[in-house]
Amino acid sequence: MPVPVWKLIGKLIRLSPGEWGALFQAQAALVAAQVMVWTQPQGRLVSRVSAPTTEVPARAEDERRAESLARAVNRVARYGLFRPRCLVRAIGLRRLLASHGMDATVRIGVRQREGRFDAHA
Repeated sequence: MPVPVWKLIGKLIRLSPGEWGALFQAQAALVAAQVMVWTQPQGRLVSRVSAPTTEVPARAEDERRAESLARAVNRVARYGLFRPRCLVRAIGLRRLLASHGMDATVRIGVRQREGRFDAHA
């Protein structure tokens, strides 16, 4: 069920400057990720976004920041300029986390269902 516009406007008005900044960064990351998906050959795209990383225990403040950035990506994916699919969202979040000094890996799952392949990032 769609959220009434006046309710969305009320929520936007109550956002802090930090939340506004996160939304702006998230929208920019999703646009960049969409352009990457459109322009990169699939093999290169997968190797670029799913390269293995070194597991480093996250600090509490990094976890909070990562959750905040993920929330911003989800918000702009739902209410922003376009409705990106899961791969674009995953790539966008990875880029956003990297810009804040946090490492992440995009994992892509594939299964065959009813004679066709389904994938999810």
